[in-house]
Amino acid sequence: MATGIGALGLAATDPRCHWYAWTDMAIRMYSTQWCSDCWRAKNFLREQGIEFTEIDIENDDSAAALVMRQNDGKRRVPTFDIDGAFYGNPNIPELARILGVAI
Repeated sequence: MATGIGALGLAATDPRCHWYAWTDMAIRMYSTQWCSDCWRAKNFLREQGIEFTEIDIENDDSAAALVMRQNDGKRRVPTFDIDGAFYGNPNIPELARILGVAI
């Protein structure tokens, strides 16, 4: 019987196991309720079991200002703050790469 993480029995720190990459990351997702890219990103994160904090920039002026500062004056959503590094509207493969998740 396999032990460790996943069906392969890999330890969480094994470089072939991507699970450990995001477990200690602070992930904030700046979004809006109407944004389809935001819905796709949220679904991806949830499917992967990745915890994140969602901040609706339409209800938080300081969050909207932060998003605009990080995206050359644009209200680009989703914008991710992952351990202090900002990513404006990454597609799902790019988000997976940033988080170290194999898809």
